[in-house]
Amino acid sequence: MRFAVLLALAAAIGAAPNNPETRTFKTLYDFTGKNGDGAGPWGSIALGSDGVIYGSTTGSAAGGGTVFSLVPPASPGGKWKEAQLWQMSPVDGSAGGVAVGAGGVLYVTAISDPGSVFSLTPPAKTGGAWTEATLWTFGGPGDGSSPIDGVAIGGGGVLYGTTYRGGVYNLGTVFSLTPPTTPGGSWTEAVLWSFGNGNDGTHPLAPVAVGSDGALYGTTGSGGAFSDGTVFSLTPPASQGGAWTENILLSFERNKETQASERTPRPELPSAAMARSMARPTALEASTVTARCSR
Repeated sequence: MRFAVLLALAAAIGAAPNNPETRTFKTLYDFTGKNGDGAGPWGSIALGSDGVIYGSTTGSAAGGGTVFSLVPPASPGGKWKEAQLWQMSPVDGSAGGVAVGAGGVLYVTAISDPGSVFSLTPPAKTGGAWTEATLWTFGGPGDGSSPIDGVAIGGGGVLYGTTYRGGVYNLGTVFSLTPPTTPGGSWTEAVLWSFGNGNDGTHPLAPVAVGSDGALYGTTGSGGAFSDGTVFSLTPPASQGGAWTENILLSFERNKETQASERTPRPELPSAAMARSMARPTALEASTVTARCSR
């Protein structure tokens, strides 16, 4: 199976007109899954301030996922340089999406059950090793489990994300991770919403987006009025410690004539099967990173 990550890099490579006919696709890097390289990019990618692309893969020859960087060429037309920043163990599972925070710190999810969120701090000197720290491990009572994609960074460095399972109904959650007030302290996790009550959405697969007013926006892979997924918002409480308010913005309906028994089934957690299938990919299974830019 061949997976591709589509990177809309018009802003980084050169502003492209809105007309699709003036754009073209360019392969920046082909993953091999061999000799320490990753394979099967899965989650969201992030752009650093220097134009470096950061992302993750679901597997590698070592069995676990990886976190990688792609450095743009020094001159137009040159090759992008890929580097593996972190190799996950098979126990850790696959790597989800990547977000870039202050100081170039990367925030990544580990796609496993129960899963975790970890950070990668860049080295003090070029070429040094990145430093990993686990910020939160899911799976406690009432907590979420199995994050599928990455986190979003809100005001004050708070991380927001989703889990596929867990929560009150075991149908997924939206969570926050608040950084410690002093360096070296523990991050504080809170479940902001448990999916699955009534016509609520269930099993979110994607990260959330943070609005200018602090509201969170996201999607679920199933649930809603027609069992075909939702778009939702979560509004923060008026006072600290209050409850977040959910609003279903859209309930997807694949086909009004479709019988309930024929509707889209609940999406299955991709991590385990994908990690196994990508553990030792062949050359034909190597994935690509592509860019869309102006001609």
